[in-house]
Amino acid sequence: MRDVDDLTGTSLYYACQFNASRGTTSVQHPHHVRNFLDCVKTRERPRADIEVGHSATTACHLGNIALRVGEKILWDATTERITNSAKANGMVNLPLSRSVETGGMNTGPESQSPS
Repeated sequence: MRDVDDLTGTSLYYACQFNASRGTTSVQHPHHVRNFLDCVKTRERPRADIEVGHSATTACHLGNIALRVGEKILWDATTERITNSAKANGMVNLPLSRSVETGGMNTGPESQSPS
């Protein structure tokens, strides 16, 4: 069996003949791409849609926030707010850096080269 980047054993489920490409080492990647392309054609919901990604990412962010403030936090998923810590709640929606807001492109007048 070849080495995989999955410690949970689910890579056995995704065992395939695909080679990882474009810098990924995940054996799951080709299956997600194939599922996404199939869903574009069929209009079905992908296995890993945006809501699943949002939930998983939120859990990771909340863990990081709790670690940084050193407190147990209570999350209200409906309002997407931390209800028991103003300090932690202030970290939920931090302002984006300019490069994130512009997709990594400097588009303001300060980025223009002098003529």
